[in-house]
Amino acid sequence: MSTRALTAAEIKNLGIIRDHLAEASQHHRAAVDAHDAADDRAVARAHRRLGRCLDVAVRACRALSAEGAAKDIENSQSAQTSAGTSTGTSADGRFSHPLMHGDIAGWLGRAFPRTGAHR
Repeated sequence: MSTRALTAAEIKNLGIIRDHLAEASQHHRAAVDAHDAADDRAVARAHRRLGRCLDVAVRACRALSAEGAAKDIENSQSAQTSAGTSTGTSADGRFSHPLMHGDIAGWLGRAFPRTGAHR
């Protein structure tokens, strides 16, 4: 399995995820402390902030996933050979069997030509 270097966008999204998860942990701790102090308003405030951090982290995860998928699709369109990089076989379409296109009668005629009359 080969690995590829992360793109700038992927690195940015990983940083966003890391930062917001660390902040979410702090808000969770604040919610616990507020609950222990029986401060309902502080609990609600900490939970709202925690929710916002998790929402941002989830959006960054989605962006990271989309960026990775786009990069993988791009990479699958080219092939590395000893002569360098060229478009892969899937870039311009692959050969497919005639039966996949509904030409059954034509294919059968070519595959099994009639050489004489059958009785």
